[in-house]
Amino acid sequence: MKLYQKNLRQVAQSRGGVLPEEDAIRYAIDVSRAMWGIHHLGKLHLDLKPENILWDEETDSVVVSDFGVTQTITKTIATLTQYKGTPNYSSPEAFDEHVSFKSDVWSFACTFLEMATGKQPWQGLTMVQIARRVAVDKLKPDGISDLSPSLSDLLDRCFSHDAGERPS
Repeated sequence: MKLYQKNLRQVAQSRGGVLPEEDAIRYAIDVSRAMWGIHHLGKLHLDLKPENILWDEETDSVVVSDFGVTQTITKTIATLTQYKGTPNYSSPEAFDEHVSFKSDVWSFACTFLEMATGKQPWQGLTMVQIARRVAVDKLKPDGISDLSPSLSDLLDRCFSHDAGERPS
């Protein structure tokens, strides 16, 4: 079994709190591949965040970890019996407990926005405040426009409040 020394947040912190955009994109590709595999098995991760992405120093790549709140999905949408995940990375639909594969896409975007800007989405807010901003006010996290046009466009689409409009 492989031992990973750092998670993605620790890697970013060791590099001044922000990953160079090229590194963030490379790691995003690794995570995208992992999420495709997880979703192909009919599972939702539901807690994708920097602490649950482990860095392999030898290959300078990342792997997804912590499947403790995973949900098996038998249709295109699953209903949770209780909230699962970390509010700062949760999709609008996660707050009303009707999640889909696209819920992980929102979390993916939150994770990589943080890695590219050094700012955790909704930092300092309570779960209720985050739920209001995301699910009721339909806001997107700050910092998207600070990125290159191509990454900004991708993350903007990942933050669509209509889950069906998010990329797969």
